[in-house]
Amino acid sequence: MIASLSVLLVALLALVVVSSEDVRAFKHPLTDMPGPAEDVSTVQYFPNQPDLKLPIGEVITVLCHFSNEGSGYYNISGVMGSLNAPIDFRHHFQNYSYKPFGIVVKGGEEISLKYTFQLHPELDPVDYQLAVTVFYDSESESFSNTFFNQTVELYLPTSEYDFDTIASVLFSLASTGLVILLAVFACFPETKFSQDMTRKLKKLLPGADATAATVKKSYRGKRDG
Repeated sequence: MIASLSVLLVALLALVVVSSEDVRAFKHPLTDMPGPAEDVSTVQYFPNQPDLKLPIGEVITVLCHFSNEGSGYYNISGVMGSLNAPIDFRHHFQNYSYKPFGIVVKGGEEISLKYTFQLHPELDPVDYQLAVTVFYDSESESFSNTFFNQTVELYLPTSEYDFDTIASVLFSLASTGLVILLAVFACFPETKFSQDMTRKLKKLLPGADATAATVKKSYRGKRDG
């Protein structure tokens, strides 16, 4: 019994040691990043927000043009971004997902990489420091280029769907009201007020003339009957 407990304790101790080594071995990609290679150049572009005004809560796309100006090859391992405080870059508001690529770029070749991330919907509409980095390796060394590291302005987007819906409902209500008024005045054309209002309403809503005529005909038919 004692021997079994001893074996169990040794196994648990070994598991704890291995787990501790794994924790120590894990290194966040944005911590102590390697420097850039001398023969690599990068250029960024935001196709949907070239003015660097980013809508809160929406998915943002940034393109990285990677150019290998040397003779050797580089393996692009991935891209990762973060949203930071503009005053203290160490303060991260968001760390965005690491997107792996695994693309080999030979000497003299270039490629465009697409990276997307979503701004948290509860972010405040103020200025932030956005950084996006591409990671790549040669045969013997690792490198990284922070191809974008600038201040961006976040803003709360207006809901076009809600605005269009409200505008459509209001327009429909107004149109219906005008048609009803025109129909009422058409049924009682004797007064000068009705005649004047009918002319004005026809100018505002020309298509309602046929509707008013139909209502007037129906009204007279019921009255005569």
